[in-house]
Amino acid sequence: MKYILVLITFLFSINVFAEHKTLEGQETLKNNKNIVQEIFYYACHHCQRIEEPLQMWENKVKSNTIVEKVPVVLSDTQRLAAKHYYSSQYLSVEKEFSKKYFEKIMQNEVISDELATEILIEMGEKKEKIKEAFNSNWVEKKVQKAREVTLKVKVNTVPTFLINNKFVVKRSSFMNDEKLFNYIERLTN
Repeated sequence: MKYILVLITFLFSINVFAEHKTLEGQETLKNNKNIVQEIFYYACHHCQRIEEPLQMWENKVKSNTIVEKVPVVLSDTQRLAAKHYYSSQYLSVEKEFSKKYFEKIMQNEVISDELATEILIEMGEKKEKIKEAFNSNWVEKKVQKAREVTLKVKVNTVPTFLINNKFVVKRSSFMNDEKLFNYIERLTN
């Protein structure tokens, strides 16, 4: 009996029973590399906290894995936040913008065009370029694609990861980020 308890404890500690959902359809790669998409929301403390560990993990696996961020889009506010995320990509300032936007939202600022514009102007962007980004078809298409991913995955918690368009893994299923990323690596091997 003692050995069975030790075995069960060991199996739980390595997350053998960690759940992932498998979606229908083929697993897809991009340029023979795995695609790991983090579905996130700027108003999520867990999403903000996973930024640094995700970046460290991405640096570790970048030879065979592409990490992409996908904003969750289920509500009008989330759609607005997604527009801001993709506008920052359009302006080629996503990493710096996301860090500042997360910080402001965590300080109880409200997701708004005004807040995003304020941050982008502080970063040196011109008001005309920001407006161009906010209104671009490229950004709108990206937001629509993010909504499609959100609905396909049936996101009900963030951060959630979609691996190779096939496996869905929730951060909340793991005791820590190391176990999460080890599990994702096993799914990509």
